[in-house]
Amino acid sequence: MTNKEKLKRAIEQDINPKDYYKEIIKKIEKDDKMKKEKNLWKWSFVPICLVAIIGGVLLVNNNNKELKTNIYKPNIETKDNVNLYINDISKMAQDDADVQNADIKITSIDSIQYFKKITDIKVPSDFDNQETYGIYVKHDRDSNDYNILQSYVINYSNKKNDRNIRISFSKENKPVRDYYFSEEGSRMSSINNFELKIFKYNKLYFTEFNYKDINFDIETSNITEQELTNLLLSILK
Repeated sequence: MTNKEKLKRAIEQDINPKDYYKEIIKKIEKDDKMKKEKNLWKWSFVPICLVAIIGGVLLVNNNNKELKTNIYKPNIETKDNVNLYINDISKMAQDDADVQNADIKITSIDSIQYFKKITDIKVPSDFDNQETYGIYVKHDRDSNDYNILQSYVINYSNKKNDRNIRISFSKENKPVRDYYFSEEGSRMSSINNFELKIFKYNKLYFTEFNYKDINFDIETSNITEQELTNLLLSILK
């Protein structure tokens, strides 16, 4: 037996190809899982940039019994015209959605003519940053121009403490978002006799509604229930 043959036998005895195959598969599955978790909230707060991808993840029930909505009433100071219930989403499922390119263009609040209806928005006093931009989409998939205004976004934040409030709104469209939540078993809240549903996942709050002919989509991170209530009260007058 030549040295080459001896070396080959030694390698084959010490290294089991099946074991290495299993390890490689585990590594791939682990990497895929990490990518999915990382992308889940990728567009929760859209950054100021030229181009973003809108779409990707759906938070749905999928008839899975583990996906439950727990309802609780916050123990906070509210007024007589506030009846607040929080729909706490403890489990989420992912599903694929159509991906659509969008162009994000920086703008100013003054350029939004109907913004005067919501100019008294109340955000926490420690929020020291504000960004305003419009989200533009193509009029059809074959076009190269992003010339259709889909919605506006105003993002308030305290970057140091990772606290955010993102208010998306439009008179013509329902603001786009890259995830949704199951409404099965959820309960309505009431603010100034206006009904809406408020959802929570970990430290994130979500709500969407139409008020004074404006479609709102609000998402917050790391704010308190009292701060959320004050914010909604400043809009739902």
